Amino acid sequence: MFNQVNGLTPVTEERLKKLYRVAIKSIRTFEKISLEWISPEQNRPALSAVKRCMKDALGREKKASSLSSQSPLRYPAMLSLIEKGEQATEEDYGKLTEEEDEWTHKSLSELRTLIPLEIRDLIALQWQGDENNLAQMYRWHLRGLPPTMACRKVNLDQKSEQATKTKLPWEEALNLPQPLLGDSNQTADPLMSLLSELDISEAEV
Repeated sequence: MFNQVNGLTPVTEERLKKLYRVAIKSIRTFEKISLEWISPEQNRPALSAVKRCMKDALGREKKASSLSSQSPLRYPAMLSLIEKGEQATEEDYGKLTEEEDEWTHKSLSELRTLIPLEIRDLIALQWQGDENNLAQMYRWHLRGLPPTMACRKVNLDQKSEQATKTKLPWEEALNLPQPLLGDSNQTADPLMSLLSELDISEAEV
């Protein structure tokens, strides 16, 4: 491919023509570029490093997928939730409560290594809140929820928590202490007080 890109050798193989067009298109985006051929012997360490990274990434994805497939057995409510899919209500999500498991105490960085990149991108689009919320979305996905349902679960939990913490305007009135009663002969009703005064005045006259 090095010779073909440099115009030294024509591209004859069909499988290389597409790669050639991609390479040329990328090269043309630079104002100045220099290509250097590296022998297989010199390139072997870099190639080995790339292979190790790919192997590790594939291994993490396989492990995460395997663990996630077993998680719904631990959460019976999750099976019902997944079956309902988009028809699931907030009440259905509320029935799914968190239990301590292998994901509970993992940090965001640890959880991130277990989630495939395309899933992380999908979750990021629906992420609302701080990094704790993002970590919770990762945890629920690793427990078995599809990405969109994991996001909805966390967002609904956050909404419920905020509603609990928010004090309603009329709650302040409910918490006010009752007015202290004064003299037992003194009525708290202004109208009755006025009538009482009128009765006293008429009696004096």
